Amino acid sequence: MVYFGKTADTANVFVSDLPTDSGLIETSAPTVTYGSVRDLGLYAGDTVCFRIYAYDLARVTARSVSTTSRCWSRYSTVSG
Repeated sequence: MVYFGKTADTANVFVSDLPTDSGLIETSAPTVTYGSVRDLGLYAGDTVCFRIYAYDLARVTARSVSTTSRCWSRYSTVSG
């Protein structure tokens, strides 16, 4: 599951779920694209942070194994 926010602490807005059996991602090299304005409501100069959670086949999320939020500005990496 993918969450986003404008700071690492607020990266808790659900944006998508990408189950490996959905056919929406290549499991050997997963990637997803979002429209910055259309999907995330971002504009030039905004910062965006993503947090990704994995879950098991029973769809039980293991929040303790989540990745650290990664943040980027429109022009450069700002943390992470």
